[in-house]
Formats: sequence, C-alpha cells, structure tokens
Amino acid sequence: MSADIKWRPYRETDLGVALDLKQQQDDVLGQPMDFCDLTKHPVLLAEVGVSEGKVIGLHTLEAVPEYCVFSRDPRFTAAAMARAPLVSGMLMEHGFRSIRCFVPEWLGHDTETIAKALENVQCPVQGEIRHFEARAGLRHMALDLRIRS
Repeated sequence: MSADIKWRPYRETDLGVALDLKQQQDDVLGQPMDFCDLTKHPVLLAEVGVSEGKVIGLHTLEAVPEYCVFSRDPRFTAAAMARAPLVSGMLMEHGFRSIRCFVPEWLGHDTETIAKALENVQCPVQGEIRHFEARAGLRHMALDLRIRS
C-alpha cells in the first residue's frame, strides 16, 4: 500500500493543497492546527506524499527549543523569569513558536509552581502533553511563544 506513495520535498506551489489538507485535519480535530511557512526555519523537513499524481498528505519536522534550568537558587529563578520575555522575543525572531520543558513529577508542588511561574512570564503553558512524554516521571510542558498573557 505505501509502495504506491512517492515522496518529494514540499514546494511553495503545494501551499493550496497543504491548506486544504490542514482544513480537513482541523475539521476532524474540531480545532485549528498550527501552520507556518514550511520553507523556513525552524522547519527542518517538509515532504508531501504523492499517489497517482496527486498530493495525498504532508508531514513536517521542526526544531523546538528545550528549556533547562540548573539552579535551585530563588534569586536565579527570579532573574530568569524577568529575562524570559527577552529570550522569548529572541526565539520568535528566529521563527520558533514554542518551547518545551520537562519537569520532574517528583518535584511535587514545585511542578505546579513552575507552571504558574511560566504563565507569569508571558509564556503560557499549553496544558500537559503527556502523549509526548519520553520518560516516566516527567511532566512535559509546551510554552507557546505567540500567546501573551
């Protein structure tokens, strides 16, 4: 079945069919999926699947920054929170739309505190995305750089 699908790089001329495919997916999901310029960073790969001369699907891979903190000092945390809008702006200038962050569940109450703190630095947490959780015991948080609280 998959042998009849030919793969090729996405081209700007595919935009119309890509938007049609996106709309079909939005209808199924009941909400719009994110869509960006598939020819620019942070998109690393965009390919279409063609069958009988017709594009029947599209998939993409893009880079997503991962935020890591190596400190338990509250002064550093406060300084990092104050700096977050500047860092978020820089990432947006480079085409990034989100940041991911893994927080150990064993931090307990700190996990919720971290989520609330991130909301206060104008990078709201997009709910938990547990199906992307790579390791047990970690809470995956996606921060949307496009949303300002």
